[in-house]
Amino acid sequence: MQKESSVFRACARLTVLMIHILYALLLIVKYRAHHGREWFDTEPGKLIIRWWTQRACRILAVRLHVKGAASIVQDTLFVANHISWLDIVALSALMNTKFISKDSVRYWPIIGWLAIAIGTLFIHRGKSFAVNRMIEDVRLELDNNHSILVFPEGTTTDGRQVARFHAGLFKSVSGTRHFVQAIALRYRRQGGVDKFVPYIGNDNFAGHLFRMASLRETCLEVAFSQPFQTANMSRYDIAMAAHDVIVDMLRGHQDITPQRERLVA
Repeated sequence: MQKESSVFRACARLTVLMIHILYALLLIVKYRAHHGREWFDTEPGKLIIRWWTQRACRILAVRLHVKGAASIVQDTLFVANHISWLDIVALSALMNTKFISKDSVRYWPIIGWLAIAIGTLFIHRGKSFAVNRMIEDVRLELDNNHSILVFPEGTTTDGRQVARFHAGLFKSVSGTRHFVQAIALRYRRQGGVDKFVPYIGNDNFAGHLFRMASLRETCLEVAFSQPFQTANMSRYDIAMAAHDVIVDMLRGHQDITPQRERLVA
């Protein structure tokens, strides 16, 4: 029987992952040369990102249990609870969307450059002018038929609860005809909540990545709600509705029977 974690396994996977990252850098240079700085909005660019993140999940043995499906409406604001940086990789493997991330991520070695290159929007939390600018940026992206995914808790949790949603960014869709879709995320291990995956407290990226690579496999349950429109809703109403839907989904699929289950390739 394989051990739950293994240093040898981590070293082998990280070697393969580093090669995969270097290949991604070459692809980005190539596609930017042909399609310009907005290469990630082209169909070939979206396919490359999906392929790369699916392969990254497979290298790290991330098994996805999926219930429902992402909205096919392009101008959708996706909303998810947040547990780890792995959330972004896994969701990118399932859907085409841009992400909003905290500003410090842009300075992470290699990962920050990749995040910039695939069109991530960065926000400097705690500064009102930065939030207001991000609201306008999100609204512009949605108006141009680009989907955006936000983690409105503003931080990661240990996965046992969903923190209060900050309503600020929901101003970008309040009173509009854009759609909002909630996504509930939960990592499971041996029948309970996974205690290894949460990226919280004093975790640093390199150490956390090594921990993830050492595990035999990681199970992520992803549940998509029905999309809803926000024409007659305030930003506070939207935040509360999305929060409650995610909490309900997490409570409602304790023994999830997935519509799709696979180790993404």
